[in-house]
Parts: sequence; C-alpha cells; structure tokens
Amino acid sequence: MPTNNKTANLGLNSWLGTDKPIREDFVSDNEKLDKVISDHLNDIDAHMTAERLELLNSSFVVGTYTGDGNSVKVISLDFQPRIAIVLYRGMPLVEYNAEGDYMVCNATILTSAGEGGSIGGTILSKTIRVSQTSTTSSGKIVNLNKLNGVYIYIAIK
Repeated sequence: MPTNNKTANLGLNSWLGTDKPIREDFVSDNEKLDKVISDHLNDIDAHMTAERLELLNSSFVVGTYTGDGNSVKVISLDFQPRIAIVLYRGMPLVEYNAEGDYMVCNATILTSAGEGGSIGGTILSKTIRVSQTSTTSSGKIVNLNKLNGVYIYIAIK
C-alpha cells in the first residue's frame, strides 16, 4: 500500500521501514517522473531566454562575394561580428610560391576586439574589410579580393 509520506516536490512515495510497497506504487511514481521530465525536456523556454534563442537563431551569417581586384574590399553586415572568417573558395588556406619565395594567404580569421587574428583584414563596426596585395610584405601576399575570385565569409556575433 502506498505510504502516507510523500516527497515535497513531486509527491512520490517515501516509504517508512514499516510500509509494504507494492508494484502500483512504483508504477505511479515512474509515471509522475516520466511526465515531469518529459514536460521539462520539451519546454524550450525553460532552457532558453528569448534573448538567447534570438542570438542562437541569428548568431552568424554566411555569404559570398566576388573579388573586384581592389586593394580593399568592404563587406557590410547588419551587426558587428566578434569573429569573421574569409576563405578563397576552392583554394588552400595558405600556399607557398617557390618561384618568388613567398606565402600566399587565401584566408583570414579576424576578431573585432583587435586581440589577434591573421593578416589580411579587419572588423570595423558592421563591416569586414579584406585586402588584396600584389607585392610581398614580410614574405607574404594577401589574396582576399582577387579579380573574379569567389570568396566565402562567415561572420559570428
């Protein structure tokens, strides 16, 4: 028979040493637990605030652009990213030119706080600015706006 002693939150049986539990007591407790846990797992609001959910749903943007060959390309966004990644589609991230003895940088990773990142670009307000150079600087050429090159960018809030 069920006990008169119940747990404070879910009302589960809390037997005393003199109680004689029966199968139905366990089934009843399991059904209560199953309902509470299922309701909780299915309640997204219990896990996410509206602000966090909005951030998750719009926390990044992926786009492409075609290079115009200018020394600087500006990509405008609706937000200021914390991190941006720009990649020359179909090319290695970095390649070595043995003939000229220099590296060609076909990708960059940028941070908005200016606390690091790789060469070739910056985040300034709601823009990503990438470079195209034709001469080496410290043994490197930045290749992020080559004429007719197709680039992919990922901007993360």
